[in-house]
Amino acid sequence: MPSSPSQIRLRWIYIAFLLSLLAILAHGLIPHRKLELIPSADITSLYSDEQSGGNTRAEWIDRDSYHFRCTYIDEPASSKYCGMNIAQGDGLKQGVDFSHFKYIALNLEYTGNAPILRVYFRHYGENYSTRSDSQRTAKYNRSLIPIEHLHGTLTLNIRQFTVADWWIARYGATQELLQPEFTNIINLGIDTPANTPVGVHEFRVVSMEAHGEWISREHWYLVIGCFWFVALLLVSFQKYVTLRRQVSDSAQKLNEAITKARKLEAESAKYRELSQIDQLTQTLNRRGLMQTIDRYDHAKSWFSTAVILLDVDHFKQINDNYGHNSGDKVLAQIGRILRENVRTQDDVGRWGGEEFILVCPKTTAAGATAIAEKIRAIIDYKTFSIENDFRVSVSVGISIGHRSEHFEDVYHRADHALYEAKNSGRNCVVVAAEDATIA
Repeated sequence: MPSSPSQIRLRWIYIAFLLSLLAILAHGLIPHRKLELIPSADITSLYSDEQSGGNTRAEWIDRDSYHFRCTYIDEPASSKYCGMNIAQGDGLKQGVDFSHFKYIALNLEYTGNAPILRVYFRHYGENYSTRSDSQRTAKYNRSLIPIEHLHGTLTLNIRQFTVADWWIARYGATQELLQPEFTNIINLGIDTPANTPVGVHEFRVVSMEAHGEWISREHWYLVIGCFWFVALLLVSFQKYVTLRRQVSDSAQKLNEAITKARKLEAESAKYRELSQIDQLTQTLNRRGLMQTIDRYDHAKSWFSTAVILLDVDHFKQINDNYGHNSGDKVLAQIGRILRENVRTQDDVGRWGGEEFILVCPKTTAAGATAIAEKIRAIIDYKTFSIENDFRVSVSVGISIGHRSEHFEDVYHRADHALYEAKNSGRNCVVVAAEDATIA
């Protein structure tokens, strides 16, 4: 007996569903994008301050195995530096796009007494770099590596790289320049940061690779979702035509029901979002923050999570001198600054009144301090133009979660650190004493 059209359609849906399921499971089988940086066919060179009149010596021990030595002499110098550089592209202006890579896999052997090493990427940008002096004007993105982390292959997430403070100080702290860039890398390398101890420092780079995905899991799922979206549209259209032929009235009611359902879904999503957003600052409200906190508590994931408390200094005076409307505008502008200067994985919200809270996962005390100090500096430099121009400052307290802790434990230390910041003259960042040494 021949199959009916509905049976044939149902059979194809089962087949498409099975293929979609196999496609979802097959993402892990897609080869990863990999770029071998060391060993490298690009130009590899050593550099030191000896080239500019200093006394630090850089020399190859075995160039073929990327084994080199930096010798820091105990003599005065304006600056001391030494390291290895690998040119990318032409090494001057046309570089390599690293923005599609997620992390750098580095196997580095080191002998010496430096506590920290550094991996850097130099990005050439037309708006701030010059070809004639690209080695100095290219943006300096770097990641610091504590020596104790050098065990086998080390994974450096691209998002962990930040723009060096000295480069920002030299070329300006605009919003664009504060952000690391990886679309046109002309040089990368390994060296020691400022204040490296005197003595001999030996490096041997076993391997260095950039890793990423040819297509991310999110895009892969999006393709599958688009397939089903198109397929369902076609099925719906066919059904719509059939129903219209039978009863035009039914087709109209179906369209009305679909439209109503979409509106209800959109309104539901809108109200659900609004219920968690502080309307003044456009950050999470107390309810939204509590959902985030409950999620961390339930997952027991406060370890290495930073809690940053930020409080506007002398906010009552702003309200008294300029009115509550001006105070609300100040809070709204601070909310915008916070939203624009946190990482995508961070949560930021208004804890109450003029106090804000940031929850930053996988963050060290140094990393949290860098985030907080950047926000504090932006607010301190900003002129708030309401009815009158005036300046605003904030005090910040930071704590880092320990193992098996809950939010109340981490929050208590951050609140105490904020209290110390207030007592230390305000407009500063204080890390809880027991967290200050957490790497």
